[in-house]
Amino acid sequence: MAFNPFETFSVRSRTGKAVMAILGIVVMLTFVLSSGTFGSGTDFFDQINGIFSSGGKRGDVVAKAYGDDVRDSEINQIHRQRRAAREFLAHAAAVSYDKVVAELATDVRAGKLAPETKAALDPFLNTRTAKNRQGYSGFLGGFFQFSQDMMKFQQAMSKAKLKP
Repeated sequence: MAFNPFETFSVRSRTGKAVMAILGIVVMLTFVLSSGTFGSGTDFFDQINGIFSSGGKRGDVVAKAYGDDVRDSEINQIHRQRRAAREFLAHAAAVSYDKVVAELATDVRAGKLAPETKAALDPFLNTRTAKNRQGYSGFLGGFFQFSQDMMKFQQAMSKAKLKP
């Protein structure tokens, strides 16, 4: 019988089984590491290509800083990162602010604060805990015009911090 090269890579042969196992692993890794979006820059293979190509620098040169080119893609990337950080911090501040307001509302309901402090805090707590954005915005708009309400609120908050 003549030599048949396909007999070596057959599933019945020892070499064939090893080759099929290696190819299966390579295919699985390729599937896991690829995102399916070609040229997006988020894919593992796009990043490897960027490393080994022209340093991963794309876009037009818009400025020179300290002898290096500054490209518009780099500026856009920094802008996206800063926007994400700003949104994260705003969300974290809102969550912590909501927790403080909820704790203050519990203290008011429990009667831990003086009646004049409670009276000054009630308009604020009612609009904030009800999640009424328009009412809360209107309250803050009138509040930050340095009115008597603001002075009463500041005094009430300072008294609330000094819980008996």
